[in-house]
Amino acid sequence: MLKKLSLFSKNRIKSFLACADRDPVFGARMSTVERAHGFGPDTEYFVEEPLMGDARGIVARFYGTIYLYADEGVDPLFAASYLKRSPYWIALEGRESLLSPLAKELGLPHLETSWCMTHDGKTFPDVSGYDIRKSENLPRFFEILSACHKGFGENTNYRLWFGDYAARIGGGFTELYFLYEKGDPVACATVNVRNQNAAVIGSVSTLPAFRGKGYGRAVSAAALQSIRGAGLTAALQCSEDSLAAFYAPLGFEKTFRWMIAER
Repeated sequence: MLKKLSLFSKNRIKSFLACADRDPVFGARMSTVERAHGFGPDTEYFVEEPLMGDARGIVARFYGTIYLYADEGVDPLFAASYLKRSPYWIALEGRESLLSPLAKELGLPHLETSWCMTHDGKTFPDVSGYDIRKSENLPRFFEILSACHKGFGENTNYRLWFGDYAARIGGGFTELYFLYEKGDPVACATVNVRNQNAAVIGSVSTLPAFRGKGYGRAVSAAALQSIRGAGLTAALQCSEDSLAAFYAPLGFEKTFRWMIAER
């Protein structure tokens, strides 16, 4: 049985973080959202009935996307009744082992399956010789993402996007890195989510005219150094095997599959 966590529940954050911290992608993403934003009008959290005071499964909705996490051994359909009566949501994200049964139960099309990769803790590429700096230049970040990812600029609510990143950067949960050539930022990456155990590298992008120079790996390596310097495990997601091969020289290894399905 699912219950909605009360905004005023004393155990709300404890139950949420205890569950989310076990997963390098979900935990890092959602605990960052929790710490940076708290609860908002578009945020709902549900937990499976706690076992021995510790939540074993959780459903979180943020910006219309449902994130799902559950311990091994929990029936993946524990969220089905909530999802069937939920008035709105755009997509489901979570481990493939959780989402595949739900997608079948709910009649959802399969959109994307990606790899969650974690760092081996031993491989640290040299980034000397590259001009890489931490920055808070969100407008330039948005420009690079829009130039590199088809439809991103047209389909993103800039005000909400900017407010989300500004809150996370201001709270110390997100770092933004640029690689510069001749004084201009031409590639970027984020350490954009973190919990007490892990941080995730994301939004690695290089302007088309500057590709083929190793800039993507270099800026990713700089983000990796920041994560390891904080004593955290580094993780990332990639949707294609070619991207998994791209990150392998940095010491990233395939851990599990992450799935996105749309209503």
